[in-house]
Amino acid sequence: MLTGAKPNPPLDGNPGPLSITFEKPVKSAGTQLAVAFELNPYKAFVSAFDDANQELGTFSLDAISSLALENSAVFLGVSSDIANIKRLVFSSSVSNRPFGINKLSIAAVPEPNFTFGLIAFGALGAVTLKRKLNRIS
Repeated sequence: MLTGAKPNPPLDGNPGPLSITFEKPVKSAGTQLAVAFELNPYKAFVSAFDDANQELGTFSLDAISSLALENSAVFLGVSSDIANIKRLVFSSSVSNRPFGINKLSIAAVPEPNFTFGLIAFGALGAVTLKRKLNRIS
């Protein structure tokens, strides 16, 4: 995904940061980020927000883009002990230049599984019954 740009190099016209909002809060998420046609060092930023839009933190890494398309773009990600990341905002220190991101990696909290709970409850019942039968014998 590439943020807005004019169709011809140097691809001026970055409309600003890229914001990604999750339907439900996640534990961690991140992606690779590269500024288009920027061969000088720059900073890449990611900010994380909770569902009340409170900033959880902002992180940055030094980066350099390559025209070789060899998967060297910097990876920016955030992680939390609990699933409280509702929105991520990606940006760079290069003004008026679009940037691209790669596939977004997400670690969400798994939904509770009714089947697993039923199996665990059944196993607990079987162990309890076996203990009672052993005492009677």
